[in-house]
Amino acid sequence: MSTSDKDVPVAAAEIPSPGETPDTKSATGSDLDTEVFFELKCLDGTRIRIGRSGAKHSKTLDSLIELLRQSPENPIPIDNIDSATLKSIVHWCMVHRNGDLVEQEPHEVVIPDWDKTYLDQFNNKQLFKLITAAHYLDIPELLNYACKHIALKAKGLNPEEMRKLFAIPTDEEDERTMREMVAAAEKEKLDAAEKEKSNSSADAKTSD
Repeated sequence: MSTSDKDVPVAAAEIPSPGETPDTKSATGSDLDTEVFFELKCLDGTRIRIGRSGAKHSKTLDSLIELLRQSPENPIPIDNIDSATLKSIVHWCMVHRNGDLVEQEPHEVVIPDWDKTYLDQFNNKQLFKLITAAHYLDIPELLNYACKHIALKAKGLNPEEMRKLFAIPTDEEDERTMREMVAAAEKEKLDAAEKEKSNSSADAKTSD
């Protein structure tokens, strides 16, 4: 990705598109004409626009905009979420921009069809990133849906099947990784000592 690409915000029209929204009103997209947009800036410099009506689903963004009187001209730094995950979250928020804020107890959560289709597109690694980001941005509805989605995928699996599904390392793999890290650290230490010894020898010859 070029530097110029990073500086180009995601266009509003790319976020909600006809046929993929959870309700008819959102599907028209006509309300975007009067939407106020704010820029979110990722650590890699990518800028992503989110409408004020979509940002309400994130308690974190909502508070930043309200309490800090954030101006649309000033990007909001989001340093610990990668651009791909943030784009997915902004997409979800904008699709649900006309919906009510929903908070449910975990055992009461039922994933609507649109949200199930949305979550089905992610692999397990992406899902965990999505959950972490939704937790950080405090988006209860998305967080509940994503966690429920993971729980349903794991239902009925034994520990070994769950380990394979979610790529959880075994004790042996953890131990091997630790050994490799220790060996690498020891090698680095020996290399540094050898380099220091060589430098000392060179200095001694120079002084002679």
